[in-house]
Amino acid sequence: MSKYKIELFKSKKNDLIYKIFFLLIIVSNKLFAQYFPSNNVVLNYSQVMFQFNEINAAAWYKVSLLDFGSYPANANNKTPNKIEYTDSSTAILINDLKFGHKYQWQVEAYNANNKSMATSSLITFYLMENEYGDTSKYKLTRNYYVKNKCSNGLVWIDTYHCAVNRNGEVVWQFPIIDKYYENPRSIRDLQVLKNGNICYLNDSNIYIIDRDLNVKWYAQKNFKEPYSKIKYFHHAVVVVDSNSIYTLGIRYIKIGDKKNFENKNSIRDTLENYIEDDYILKFNYNGDITWAWRYTTDYYDKNFYNQLSDSAKILYNNPHCNALDIDSAGKYLYLGARNLSRALKINIETKQVVQQIGSKLYNGDVSSTNKQLFYYQHDFRAYDSFATVLNNNSNERYIKDESKRCKTNYMMFSLPKNNKDSCLILNQIYLNQDTFSNQCITHLGSARILKNKNILICGGYNSRIYEYTHSGELVWDLQIKRFIYPKGMKIQDKMQFYRCTYSSSLYPSFFVLCKINNVVKIINKGSESDTYSVKYFKNKKLIKNISLYLKPGDGHFLNSEKGLKIVVKSYNLNLEKEYLCR
Repeated sequence: MSKYKIELFKSKKNDLIYKIFFLLIIVSNKLFAQYFPSNNVVLNYSQVMFQFNEINAAAWYKVSLLDFGSYPANANNKTPNKIEYTDSSTAILINDLKFGHKYQWQVEAYNANNKSMATSSLITFYLMENEYGDTSKYKLTRNYYVKNKCSNGLVWIDTYHCAVNRNGEVVWQFPIIDKYYENPRSIRDLQVLKNGNICYLNDSNIYIIDRDLNVKWYAQKNFKEPYSKIKYFHHAVVVVDSNSIYTLGIRYIKIGDKKNFENKNSIRDTLENYIEDDYILKFNYNGDITWAWRYTTDYYDKNFYNQLSDSAKILYNNPHCNALDIDSAGKYLYLGARNLSRALKINIETKQVVQQIGSKLYNGDVSSTNKQLFYYQHDFRAYDSFATVLNNNSNERYIKDESKRCKTNYMMFSLPKNNKDSCLILNQIYLNQDTFSNQCITHLGSARILKNKNILICGGYNSRIYEYTHSGELVWDLQIKRFIYPKGMKIQDKMQFYRCTYSSSLYPSFFVLCKINNVVKIINKGSESDTYSVKYFKNKKLIKNISLYLKPGDGHFLNSEKGLKIVVKSYNLNLEKEYLCR
């Protein structure tokens, strides 16, 4: 149990809930010695993979789930609702559990003749209360939902600290600890990794946690030289693997006397007085910086600066780098610089900027590929042959008359093959289908292409999330308004999002090894396809090695000869499971 959860529930006065974290109850039925949810666990999510041990010669299993309703008021008096689920494997995904409810469950094994073989003891678990679903604090509105054209999955909303389904219901939550000062932007770039872990950052830390809030990896802004002047992390995290995690850092350099060159108080008086010095930082498994790129030393060109107009000089000194991506080969990073209206392609090995995509900053500027491709972009994303941005994000934000502002749009364009090649616009969708929200997004936001080729767009400042088809049809949206405010926050009904991301479920990668009718089978129970390495050992000697590719729900029967040891590794999970054939 994570310390976060313990501290969260220490504030609750009800003894029943408090004791959940300090009682260990041993289930007497040893036939089902391993199971999840385990006894008296409290979960922060409503989509749960029920797991249990196999029973020899079992053909299928039945999970009986008892819902006692909200606890503790009705937990002991209410007649529970009973729902039954069946499956031939030892894991069953159950959706739509209710926050704030008490549950009990048990599993029963049946043979091929449908006769009961064994039944586990009743196991009690709880779902914690969901304050994000409190309509007095938050209001969620859905205006569009074309079900057969949407990606059925979860949308992760960073400043809302939750993942929601397409009905706008919270499925996973990062609980609110401090109810008086809960910073709505304390979690940014919330995203699910392919192994099901969850990554996010705030000003001082980057975290990778599991769905139960247990910390698996973190890095803190507590650097030694030459990085001690970095003030905070910002905007983006890119996780390549457990030893390659990239993020952005920032420091402010005061323009003036060299003795006072550093802005000691980290206060930006005006854009004219400081240079925004952005870093790209790479961390290893231990949270150490192993590589870095710096704006002022690896890109900034004083001769180029001198050719700029006064207004362009201010932008060049304050690039506002707000996006980071890596190519599929892992050789290049793409850094989005909003105020320059361009993206930089960086060779990781040499740290050189090998290509600049976007606007030209003065007449005769030959450093970039296009005269004016996009303008004040957010969330630059690079794919193999094309890229996407949220365009005109922050354009003319100081013009009060919104009708005179340029309209925010999603843009897909080809990536240049060389420095002489121009980018071609491949798709463009304007966010002007209705008047439910501002059509000019002054800042924040993101755009991501989904597997069905739809585009998930986070409106950022306009408190709205969209899903469009490639042809521009709006097939789903969600608006969130908040009515609680941290200390010092300006009161407004709209809620700003940094980014929104997508996952097919809380279990993108999950597999089981179990014997069904005396034959061992591997089954992909996750919501994403995965590749598996299967090794057979006999008398400790490797005798066979095969590779399997399984789509969600697919299975494969394995050699179940007595005495064999089967070792299966999931590439998505980077996890091995063993099975000894008896």
